[in-house]
Amino acid sequence: MTERKRTRLEWPRAWGAERPPLIVFVALAFFTICGVGLIVLYANTHFQQGRALQGMFGVVTGLSALMVAVGLVPALRVRREKLPSRIRVTTLSDGSVGLRIGVRPQWKPLMVTCLSLFAGMFLLRAILSALNASSASDPVMSGLNVLGVVISIFVVAAVTYTLAYMFFGRRPYFLAITETKVVHAAGKSTSALHWDEIDKIEPVLYANTHMVRVTSARRVGIDVTTYDDRHRLTSAIDVIPVRLDIDPPLLLALLRFYSRYPELRNELTSDAVVDRMRRADFRTPKTLRRDNSQDKSSDQSPRRFRSARGLDTSAVTDS
Repeated sequence: MTERKRTRLEWPRAWGAERPPLIVFVALAFFTICGVGLIVLYANTHFQQGRALQGMFGVVTGLSALMVAVGLVPALRVRREKLPSRIRVTTLSDGSVGLRIGVRPQWKPLMVTCLSLFAGMFLLRAILSALNASSASDPVMSGLNVLGVVISIFVVAAVTYTLAYMFFGRRPYFLAITETKVVHAAGKSTSALHWDEIDKIEPVLYANTHMVRVTSARRVGIDVTTYDDRHRLTSAIDVIPVRLDIDPPLLLALLRFYSRYPELRNELTSDAVVDRMRRADFRTPKTLRRDNSQDKSSDQSPRRFRSARGLDTSAVTDS
């Protein structure tokens, strides 16, 4: 297993300030307060009054809110100092060899826990609505409770289907870079774009999310294969670095480097690419003579935190 070291590159201006979006802090505070309030105030009050079912509903709902808050915590960390844990040079399904970066493994347990709590919350809500409907004297309130039962059962069924899909039908989420193309698998669909069909690779901020967009050349569409083997065309591949647990500028520099220097794409078939990522060395190679005016960011010296004293901007060399 390749040793992982900290790397750091310049943050692109297109992504705005190097900090989490304000909405992340607002959502984190909101779900944390709601979760604690539901457990401490709502659930505790009902338990003291002898209404155990309502109290349990408050506990499960509060835990659901807290789990959403826990899921937002990684978004507070904009930069990544280590290489992804699921990074390796391997053989892809089409027989080509290349660098593969998989989705970070922490997502699945968190998603399973959140969805299980959501299912429990709506199941309890259905039971409470059914009890209220049977005891309500007002037909309007009785009808609303029946509607609540129907909605809750529908949500429980949807969550159950999602959980089943995660365990039995989920396709992998990964980014693969080979000598000939860039492949992006996102669950139900897989996009592929050859290097000579790429128009530009740029940082994009969309819906408060840092993305790396790989745009196809004019009149060249990206072939997208869906889970049922259907094909469609799109104009760009949007990769979200946080899902791959990779430093966003590192992913941007990686794609730009091998798009610009086809002579070095043979590195993608060996651990040489991982070593280059570890060193964050995406400057113009001395052995190549190439006009570098289109991508000045590739020539910037990698920056690495070497000690608590500060930032060392000296050139990085192999140890």
